[in-house]
Amino acid sequence: MNTEVNYEIAKLLKDKGFKGSTHANWWILQKDHHENYKKRLPVDESKVFFAKNSYDLDLKIQIDEEREHNVFHVLSAPAIAEVVMWLYEKHGIWIQVISKNTSTQMSFKYEIKRYEWDGCITDDNLYNSPTEANESGIKHVLENLI
Repeated sequence: MNTEVNYEIAKLLKDKGFKGSTHANWWILQKDHHENYKKRLPVDESKVFFAKNSYDLDLKIQIDEEREHNVFHVLSAPAIAEVVMWLYEKHGIWIQVISKNTSTQMSFKYEIKRYEWDGCITDDNLYNSPTEANESGIKHVLENLI
């Protein structure tokens, strides 16, 4: 669960008030955003890129002292585990991933629990990895429960 959330979930998290500090972030080059910024238009999402940390960012943009301000920060990209804990601590919502084994493969699904509920929300879809199940559960919570 140290995998960072995707861009879609990062946008939802920002809209829902997530303010955690992260090493991983989504960026856009200044040259790709300058005109939109001047006109107060939104970011062109097709030009946004991901960097896992500052070293990764430096490698991707070939930053140097002369061009140190040639990127704009777009969104933070927290790890899935950070988001799961934020949902629990801030909103009292817990997401857990359950494995479903067959004789040929292992699949995963999520359950969502909340303090006030006796039961839980169970997703009927099966996912190929715990990461996919967690992302789907997080997205469901952000779009429907908070």
